[in-house]
Order: sequence, then structure tokens, then C-alpha cells
Amino acid sequence: VSENDLYDFLVQNRFAGAAIDVFEQEPPKSSNLMNLPNVIVTPHIGGSTEESILAMGQAAINQLIGKLSKS
Repeated sequence: VSENDLYDFLVQNRFAGAAIDVFEQEPPKSSNLMNLPNVIVTPHIGGSTEESILAMGQAAINQLIGKLSKS
């Protein structure tokens, strides 16, 4: 998504709002989007919960087990 286009759509009320966790430049030094009242900005850590880390580890183990059982 183009940040400039998203900004324009939000300012023109073509979009009601936006939630962002990734920017064109990471980490963002500044962005006009962060100053809008209809934008929610969160850190890009959705995959960093205990549950998601355990699920990723279990998925890797399952893949290894599947490959070993086919050998």
C-alpha cells in the first residue's frame, strides 16, 4: 500500500480509518499517517505472542517428522 495514497484517502474521508503495523520504511522515522486521528499504529509484533511462537515451533517439528517418516 502506498502510504501517500492511503494518507490522501483518509484525509478525504474516502476510507473511514486504517490500522497499520508495517510501513514502507522500517522502522518508520516519521509518517504523516501517525498524526491522523483515524489511524491506529501498532508495532509489527503480531507473531511474537507466546502462542504464535509455540505454534511456529510445533509446525517446524511437524514438518521435520513428516519428512523423516517419508524417508
